[in-house]
Amino acid sequence: MGVGMSAFEELNATAEFGVACYQLFLDKAKQVTRRYNFPPPEGSRAWDDDAWHELVQDVLATKGKTLILALMACATEDQVERLAATAIRNILRDQAKSTELGKLRRRVEGLLDDDARFVGHPGDRWGISGGPRSVGTQELEKLQFAARRVSGVAITLPLNAGGPTPANTVAALTTVAYAVIEAAEGTVSIQTLTAIVAERFSLLVTPTSLYDEEGAAFVVPSERPDSADAAVELRLGYEVWLRLDEAERAAVRCLDNLADVQRVLRCGRREAIAVVDRIQRKIGEVATDPDAQRAVASGIVAIVTTLPPAAN
Repeated sequence: MGVGMSAFEELNATAEFGVACYQLFLDKAKQVTRRYNFPPPEGSRAWDDDAWHELVQDVLATKGKTLILALMACATEDQVERLAATAIRNILRDQAKSTELGKLRRRVEGLLDDDARFVGHPGDRWGISGGPRSVGTQELEKLQFAARRVSGVAITLPLNAGGPTPANTVAALTTVAYAVIEAAEGTVSIQTLTAIVAERFSLLVTPTSLYDEEGAAFVVPSERPDSADAAVELRLGYEVWLRLDEAERAAVRCLDNLADVQRVLRCGRREAIAVVDRIQRKIGEVATDPDAQRAVASGIVAIVTTLPPAAN
C-alpha cells in the first residue's frame, strides 16, 4: 500500500479491507460514539482505544464480506467515509437493540408466565392452555399478519425499566401474543413472540439508510415506512442488493422485461435469462412465497432508484 493512500484508493488498488480502511473505521468509531453519545461497552466506564478497536472488530465480524462489497460499490471517497460511519452507527444500534430485545423478551415471558391462558413448553416455547402442544407454523409472515390484525390495544411508552408493567401494556402484549399463538395452531418460541411483539408496536426501529440521514447516495427513506410490510421489503431488498454482481444490479430495474435486460446489458437472450435467474434465486433465498418475492423485488427497485447515475 502506498504512503498516504486513502481507504477509497486502497479499495480500488487492492479490492481488500486493509490498513487504510481499518484506520478510517477506527476514526469513524471515535467520531460516531462521541457525536451520538452511545454508551461505552458493558464493563467500561468510558470509550477508550481498546473499546474502539473492539467496536471495529465487531463490525468486521458481523458484516464481513457484505460490508467490503458495499465499500467497493462506492464511487467516491466521500461515499466510503459515509458508509463507514453508518456501518459503525448501525452496529451500535444493533447492539443496543439486542439489549432491548433481551429486556422485552424477559418482560413478555414474565407476563405469559403470570397469565393462566398461556402454558410454557420445552425449548422456550409457549402455547395456549389446553391447546396444541406441537410446534406451530413457522410462517413468519402469517404470524406477523395475525399480530397486525389485533386492534384496540396500545402500550405505554417508553416501557418502564422497573416496577409493575402498566395494565394497558400487559393487556396489549398478552393479547397480541395470544393472537400469534392461536394463528400458529401450535406452540411458538419466545424469540419469535418477542420479535413479533416488537414489530407490532414498533418498539425496535431498524436503521434503513445505507449511508446516513444526511442525504447521501443510496439512501432508503429514513422516515418510518407507511407499513411494517414496507419496512420488511426495504430491509430484505437491501440484503439482496448487496449480494448482486454488477450485471445483476444493472438488470434488476427491469426484471419483468427480458428485452430491456438484453438492452441494458447489451447481451443475447440466453445471457439475459441467466442473469435474471441468478437474481430470482437470490431473492428466493430471503423470501419463498411468490407474493413476498415480488415485494422484495419492489424493495430492491426502491433502493436502486436512489443510486446516482453510473459514471461513463
